Amino acid sequence: MFNYMKHKKVLAIFAHPDDVEQFCGGTLILLRQAGYQILITALTSGECGTTTLNSLEIAKIRDKEAKRGTKIIGADYQCLKVTDGIVGYYPGRLAHSLTGQPYLYHSDPQGLIGEDGQIVRVNTIVDITSVIEKKIIAFSSMI
Repeated sequence: MFNYMKHKKVLAIFAHPDDVEQFCGGTLILLRQAGYQILITALTSGECGTTTLNSLEIAKIRDKEAKRGTKIIGADYQCLKVTDGIVGYYPGRLAHSLTGQPYLYHSDPQGLIGEDGQIVRVNTIVDITSVIEKKIIAFSSMI
């Protein structure tokens, strides 16, 4: 299924700690089962994710949840701790940083617009039926 990827390494980058399990957890589980090394990177701690806890409390909770979820997936995890709510969309900068990427999958395009400003059309569908229960368990660790 994933024969087009020359190197068995995947870097999944998301804004918040729980995004990866929701958007591509099943695909990452399949990649891990196929022998890929996976690093999940959250840009923010998700500290704006509640109105009932302060930012430090929710960041600690979300960090623990993310580590549990990524362990279930079989991935490594890191958080870059960019302040939540200020991550911007800068197509020029993004396009430059992605130059030379052999395969890029954008699981949650903003308004269906890709990094190049063009409308995103679905071109990749992965059947995760065989790992759906594991994906649900990984995502459930976020609750």
